Amino acid sequence: MKKILVFALALAALMGCSKPEPYYLSFSESSVNLVKGDTHQLTLMIQQGLMGEKTAYDLVANPQKVTLTSAFPGVVTVDSNGLLKANKSGSSIITASAEGLGSAKCQVNVKSAAELAEELKIGSYNLWVSGTGTDEWAWSLRKPILAQSIVENGFDIFGFQEAEATIRSQLPALVKNAGGNYEWWFVCRDNQAATSGEAVGIAYNPDKMTISDKHYFWLSETPDEMSYGWTETKYHRVAACATFTLKSTGAKFFFMATHGPLDDTASANVGDLFIAREKLYNTEKLPSFLVGDMNAHPTDALYVSLSTWWKDPVKELASDKKSGPLGTFNGHNINRSMNTDNYRIDYVFYRGDGNHLYVTGYRCNDTKYQTTATIYPSDHLPIYITAKIY
Repeated sequence: MKKILVFALALAALMGCSKPEPYYLSFSESSVNLVKGDTHQLTLMIQQGLMGEKTAYDLVANPQKVTLTSAFPGVVTVDSNGLLKANKSGSSIITASAEGLGSAKCQVNVKSAAELAEELKIGSYNLWVSGTGTDEWAWSLRKPILAQSIVENGFDIFGFQEAEATIRSQLPALVKNAGGNYEWWFVCRDNQAATSGEAVGIAYNPDKMTISDKHYFWLSETPDEMSYGWTETKYHRVAACATFTLKSTGAKFFFMATHGPLDDTASANVGDLFIAREKLYNTEKLPSFLVGDMNAHPTDALYVSLSTWWKDPVKELASDKKSGPLGTFNGHNINRSMNTDNYRIDYVFYRGDGNHLYVTGYRCNDTKYQTTATIYPSDHLPIYITAKIY
């Protein structure tokens, strides 16, 4: 019994002389996700012992002389008070350390607004008028595969051409029944109210965006009046444009759809009109798109003119970002070799790359479908770019 008492007293004395438990550092967040340009205040915590209560450490007074460092300051910088600044896309580790306290680490991941933005498909499709097709091209046979083609391309927004009365009355329902979700805006060319004649227009997914500030004009020397352009007197030509706002982020863009003239004089002059109207309506200098069947090849004056203002994805993007043939006008011929600029007359031009716009790809879709024979859904191939607007 005496030995036990002596041992107990010795143990009590030893415990009374034991050192206090060490302090440990940690961050309140083990990782942080930031957008390029953001700032963020880190909170450093300190606790005594592994089971001690964590309390916020005062980095301003900094009694323990804690230092903060960034593994990659080019990506993220940190000041002595724990304020982070996201400089560019990438990852970095922030370390807090002090003698006798060990260290704490926090991973910081930075993405640009472009990387975080939703990718959209922005396209153009000449639908081909309904009344001229015969045999396997008859509208009664062609219309379901045209609707299927639109749905399978997965456009978020596209400009279209040659939408005469039958197409305007039937195609929206056909596309909806095939699983597409679009609002359609038709702009006709043959009266001042733009309600009569063949139409160009814009179809867009209303779940993803809203439309505002709508305008239309004729491709002529008197664009605000229904009129023929220059020496083209067979067809009136028209363009439709509007501003769109993405519901997910509030980002905006300007979109113009048209059908270019066949007449050489009109074609040579109309490029300046498109540029002038883009400047007139896109006063916020938003990312902008001009899409359509231009009836012009890449060597023609219209293309050259438009290329002074907008960019062409076929020319701008690396080869691994593009798919499909160069040519867009198939002329109803499934055996035509389409991989040539000689048949390229449809375009999705864009402006603002690197400034709230990031273009990621381009496709010309040459998928064929079956009616009573194998055909293309139209005499033009659908095209689109993939892009992020932020």
